Amino acid sequence: TEGQAQEPQVTILGVPENQPFLCFKGEIPQAPHAEFSFSPQAPTTLETVRFTELSTDPDGEIVAWHWDFGDGSTSSERNPTHRYSQKGTFVVELRVTDSDGLNATVTHEITVENIPPHAQFTFSPESPRVGEPISFDASPSEDPDGEIVQYAWDFDGDGVADAEGARVSWTFTGEGSCTVSLTVVDNDGATGTITLKVQVFSPTESLEVHDQWAVVVGVGDYQDPGIRDLRFSEADAQAFYEFLVDPEGGGFPEDHVRLFLGSEATQQAIRAAFGWLIEGAEEDDLVVFYFSGHGSYDTDFNGDEGDGFDEYLVPYDAKPDNLYGTAVRDDEIGDWLSSLRSRYALLVLDTCFSGGAMRTVRGFDNPTMRAGPGNRVFTDLVGEGRLFLASSQEGEPSYENEGLGHGVFTYFLLKGLGWEGKPEADTDGDGRVTVEELKAYLEEQVPTYVREKLHERPQHPLLEGDLNITKLAITGYGRKLIGEVTAFQGDYVVISLGSRQGVKPGDRFQVVHPIELPDGTVISEVRAVIEVVYFAGPDRAVCRIVELSFPIKVHDRVRPLEG
Repeated sequence: TEGQAQEPQVTILGVPENQPFLCFKGEIPQAPHAEFSFSPQAPTTLETVRFTELSTDPDGEIVAWHWDFGDGSTSSERNPTHRYSQKGTFVVELRVTDSDGLNATVTHEITVENIPPHAQFTFSPESPRVGEPISFDASPSEDPDGEIVQYAWDFDGDGVADAEGARVSWTFTGEGSCTVSLTVVDNDGATGTITLKVQVFSPTESLEVHDQWAVVVGVGDYQDPGIRDLRFSEADAQAFYEFLVDPEGGGFPEDHVRLFLGSEATQQAIRAAFGWLIEGAEEDDLVVFYFSGHGSYDTDFNGDEGDGFDEYLVPYDAKPDNLYGTAVRDDEIGDWLSSLRSRYALLVLDTCFSGGAMRTVRGFDNPTMRAGPGNRVFTDLVGEGRLFLASSQEGEPSYENEGLGHGVFTYFLLKGLGWEGKPEADTDGDGRVTVEELKAYLEEQVPTYVREKLHERPQHPLLEGDLNITKLAITGYGRKLIGEVTAFQGDYVVISLGSRQGVKPGDRFQVVHPIELPDGTVISEVRAVIEVVYFAGPDRAVCRIVELSFPIKVHDRVRPLEG
């Protein structure tokens, strides 16, 4: 229209009215192509994956990268690395952006594989013997990316599991190099195996005891007023005597044990008692001598003591100014021990040789002598087949305590042996306490009690003598033989009874398994009859199966064949 301004009108052929369009100067931009690789191809959670970007752009360059590793982690690096914390299959996505702002995406699956478990085990003792239970522990085994759910042990090399569990016990019936294999399985079903050689040595020499003898002495109320009386030494001796003759305790024949208390415990009575032992005890018998009372010392009478002193046990009628003539000298006891036919003798003394006279201490004043640091107590008492167990080291006191009603040493001696309860020193749980077990128990209990309860000077029990016989049992000789199956293979069974329990080749036993009925009643199912063939140790016997009614299992009970 004339006189009015109008906006120019542009018409582009082929483009519909009111539709958007792009106007390019030159060629149309092209999108990039995304690609990548990774290594290793089958990683584990212990490996780091390296990603390499292989993308291209036909008309420009790649300027940005975005990685999604599929486990919640991302990266904007061009060539990142990543470590997966869990096994499984993950989708990795790479999105690239070029210089024209165009994008491209690519995905690849990556599988993080399971790490097989690593099998490892330890065993104890490190130098086991035939017939001795060996504890195997697989707890050092590990699975880095999961957990171990199964442990299988092969002890005879046949490829079949003989036991299962992280901790097991096994007893070998023969000596030599034995192959032990452990296979572990993780929660993904992967396995790991280790095979080790275990050297099994020949069994220790059996300590066969045919019979048991004992003399028990306790002196508290002394005849001479110059010797301070003791409150609990006679109670000590009485309790030890009662334990020895108890069939469920020591099991010593009552007519083979003599007890001397108070005024009965004279010098002559003790001498006569040793004569009775010398006359009665045979070669394979065990002899025990127990004394609770005062100990003392005086100048060496005949010059045979390295420390310059003779030690004495102080009987009821002793005279402090004439120990040589009225007390029992160590040389004298040594001569008696040498005269014994018995191969095994144990002397137990709850006394001290410190020369002290404290109110709660076992000792009486000797105004002329005190035990020096080098004093050796009763060195004449030790020798082959002889063990000497004292309540304290040389120069130390031995305490008695009103709260216990006994000497501290004897109180724990009895507790360790099983007086009025379970034998606390029975570390292997076989129902019998050996000298070795008792020593370890007393060395822990006595000093601890004196230190923490009495707050007194130290008291440390002492064991000297023939340490080759420390596995000699002190208890259980009267108890009915009850054992258990510790291992079996083919037609042979190993049981926890041996020569120390009086078992002999040819003896027959029943293998029984307890079954609890719904009403709580327990009955014993006889599974087999077995016969002792040979000993695998003092507490182990190898038996052959004579009759088999039901399969035998480890821990089945063993009892003498009735009738």
